[in-house]
Amino acid sequence: MVRGGGIIVAVVAGAVAAASCVAPAGPGVGDVASDPAQVEVWSVLPPGNGYPAGATVDNRDDQRLLYEGLDDAVARGALRDADLGRHFKDARIDLPAPEAALVQRPTPEVEVRWDRWGVPHVVGDSATDVALGAGYATMEGRALVAELARHVGRLGGQELGTDDLFDALDPARRIDYTDAELESRIDELVAEAPGESAPVLAELDAYLEGVNLWISQHPEHTRTLELLGLPAGQWTRADSIAALLTVVTGNATGGEELANAAALDQLTDQLGPRMGELAYRDLRAADAPTSTHVGGSYAYPLFADGSGPESVRHPASAAVPDTPTALAAVTTTQTRKPGHSNVVAVTAERTASGSPILVGGPQNGLTSPSLLFEMSLSGGGYRSRGVVLPGAGPYVFVGRSDEYAWTSTSGEGDQVDTRAELLCEPDGSEPSLASAHYLFEGNCVAFDRPPVSSAKTVSRSVHGPVIERGLVGGRPVAFSLQRASAGSELLASLAARRLNRSEVSGPDDFFGAMRWVTFSGHWFYVDADHIAYRYVGRYPLRATGVTTELPSWGTGEWEWDGWVPQSELPSSVDPDSGCLYSWNNKAAPGWSTADDDWGNVGPHRVDLLIDPVCGRRDLTLAEVVAAHTDAGSIDLRGAEVLPVVLE
Repeated sequence: MVRGGGIIVAVVAGAVAAASCVAPAGPGVGDVASDPAQVEVWSVLPPGNGYPAGATVDNRDDQRLLYEGLDDAVARGALRDADLGRHFKDARIDLPAPEAALVQRPTPEVEVRWDRWGVPHVVGDSATDVALGAGYATMEGRALVAELARHVGRLGGQELGTDDLFDALDPARRIDYTDAELESRIDELVAEAPGESAPVLAELDAYLEGVNLWISQHPEHTRTLELLGLPAGQWTRADSIAALLTVVTGNATGGEELANAAALDQLTDQLGPRMGELAYRDLRAADAPTSTHVGGSYAYPLFADGSGPESVRHPASAAVPDTPTALAAVTTTQTRKPGHSNVVAVTAERTASGSPILVGGPQNGLTSPSLLFEMSLSGGGYRSRGVVLPGAGPYVFVGRSDEYAWTSTSGEGDQVDTRAELLCEPDGSEPSLASAHYLFEGNCVAFDRPPVSSAKTVSRSVHGPVIERGLVGGRPVAFSLQRASAGSELLASLAARRLNRSEVSGPDDFFGAMRWVTFSGHWFYVDADHIAYRYVGRYPLRATGVTTELPSWGTGEWEWDGWVPQSELPSSVDPDSGCLYSWNNKAAPGWSTADDDWGNVGPHRVDLLIDPVCGRRDLTLAEVVAAHTDAGSIDLRGAEVLPVVLE
């Protein structure tokens, strides 16, 4: 949360959340050579930034009471701007060495200054020095979390629907990515951005040097991994990319077409074909009126001929299994979590100070240690503070620079399709459910399998990993998942690097940076003059007439035809309404959510953010924070549904 002369910004954690910190108008309170009256910077990361051992051992639960006190103050209607320092911690970028609770020097060129909240302030002369320090500090504060991330990312259970972290440690189905497959993301990075990729890779290598330096200094860490049955050893580029995949694939939405087929089958069985279809559409509500409007006219899904969501579907594209309910019971393992990320931003014209405000809460659960890690980076072009993904590289992905701030919520965009691969035998004999080949573009193609695998390792088609086998019209098929962001995940580092190095100077620059993020997300930006929103991700242009709610054939006739142009992605700068907001709700009118999202209906929890903030004037920072906090703790049914029922 930030308040400054010329700008007011808040980035606040929700009740089950991870916070980042931002300061778009200049240095934060206590930053070197700053004017304390110029800008105020706060953050909170409940329970804390601590770890069971090392520099942050005393910080495992030291921020929870801060945030619980905020709930109490909001409930009493007693929160004022002057009270915010009681509920958030000072979140400056700079920490003078004399004020540090502990100073570490991984190398002579790098200094890690730990503050009293267990937040490392990494300082170095060059960009690679800072990246090395970030790797070292990450292991000091989140070693086991990082190790779990590289292990889970390699297994790939989350991509196949395993929603629980502990289940993901030994999932029932696994992909088992090889080093070559993980490092192929680097080839994509170099091909897409040959100029910018070189410093990204140099900083990634320096980050890994810091990770491995810490491991070499802590032999007890290796023994801990061995006791837990986790692989140990020095980190490579492939390991860091695997850690990144845990976030990307864990947030990928779509791919539940088999479950939708089962739901439609049950409804039509009970209600008849016509009424069953209508009931399915009502329950699905993918095109219910959106609770946020960011301007413009959008439509999604888009098809190869330019038609939009209302296009007529071709029945031949659908590959509905003969027993959809039985298959869905096997493949559907995801459970909807109650917590979601949230954000509200207000233009300068609507605030009492005449400066923009942004309050956001990227959420990841009240775990100790937290899955995220708060860090400050300074030197060699770095100027940032916020949360990092342990193991996934040196960049703050939600946070602030000296001049601007950025935050996000997950996008819920439809980026995953279920494909039905028609099984075949190379000799032309009759295929069975055990067949190891499938028909694609007229050829009988062998499924891929990694060279080192287990009985749980799934096969892969040209579209992606196989999740189940069954019959469609009596013919044996394998169902696979095709993900739009697959292979391009590392491109997001290009956006993160620009943001971490103060290379963004307004909404247009922000949009230009965020075009590199290929996984679905709502991203928000604020500086001294503007608030801005961008819906980001790589969204397929599907074949004209293809079904998007049900499994589609993977035989070659219904392939994706490129990506939705960046110009068609919803965005907004300083809207007339005076505010921007998200609670994982739909991006814009006409923009359908993913096939696995049945919750984007009204009333929506984002309404609890909109009503007390949007359209108002003379808003104070405390009032926006209070609205944000209140919206996370109110029972939506009691606030929005019960009055209508009683009436």
